[in-house]
Amino acid sequence: MKFIIDANLPNSVGESLAMDGHDVIYARNLLPSPASDNTVYKLASREKGIILTRDLDFSNIIAFDARETGGIIVLRTFLLSINEICATIKKLIAVLSEEEIAGRLIVLEPGRFRIHTPSPDDL
Repeated sequence: MKFIIDANLPNSVGESLAMDGHDVIYARNLLPSPASDNTVYKLASREKGIILTRDLDFSNIIAFDARETGGIIVLRTFLLSINEICATIKKLIAVLSEEEIAGRLIVLEPGRFRIHTPSPDDL
């Protein structure tokens, strides 16, 4: 899978995914700082990568159409350590394939996740 790691996540999250063989792009390394949400979204759309973020703005299906990306995963893991965050992400991608994530908004919390599959009526 190809992940776009938003600047609000530490590099260690991406490093953990890269160690498992995933492609990782760090938004903070490619985009001017601070990069707007729209700029991160355009990068993910161009790369067809999965946005991995804590930014709740990305859960706005009107502003950010997940169908244009490899998917959007919004983390609701505020009190977890980095190791726990990485483990939570790895549990999700062990359950869902790249095809099941692509074009969808996923809100990931400890112990559960919600998937929103956009329909034409959403826009």
